[in-house]
Amino acid sequence: MGMERADRATKKTKGTEAAVTSEIVAGPPIGAESPPTELAITLRVNGAEHQVRVLPGHTLLDVLRNKLKLRSVREGCGIGMCGACTVLVEGEPISSCLQLAWMAQSREITTVEGLSQDGQLHPVQQAFLDKTAFQCSYCTPGFVLATVSLLTSIEDPSTEQIKDYLAGNLCRCGSYVKIVDAVLAARDQGNPRKRHSSTASPVDERGVHL
Repeated sequence: MGMERADRATKKTKGTEAAVTSEIVAGPPIGAESPPTELAITLRVNGAEHQVRVLPGHTLLDVLRNKLKLRSVREGCGIGMCGACTVLVEGEPISSCLQLAWMAQSREITTVEGLSQDGQLHPVQQAFLDKTAFQCSYCTPGFVLATVSLLTSIEDPSTEQIKDYLAGNLCRCGSYVKIVDAVLAARDQGNPRKRHSSTASPVDERGVHL
């Protein structure tokens, strides 16, 4: 009896294997979902066009970082809350972890790699360096791009406006004071009146010029 049960078990196992193999060879039944089809898209990034093949569910973050090797685009939270993946699309900061890549076709995309011109850092990049507005720097590209957008949108933002505009970017190292200092420095660099006032003669605590 023991041998008979073993034989039946063996035959059952072999029968199951054959059925599974048959399903694999035959493919999914009619009416089942087919694997997603790749899309051929063109992305305009930092002034250059790139032809890439993507799946419908690929995010802009996936494509910029993994296909185009733009390592400044970084994933943090993956749900659009931290700002580490910030890029500019038509000059506006967006969370690239939430943007589907195919939806960004025919739109100008800017990453930190596209800010410098002729070997010269963008004034915002330079201000972040001058003020040491970072520690680990993982969040820095997102802050830099958001700041570029801010200073394009508001010529002379106040400290409160800066804090409000950058509220969607998080720095886990806590460099917020120096980040604001960097934004103020970049603001003043782009404003001739601010630059003039910063080079004026110093004053004492009563406001009297020395």
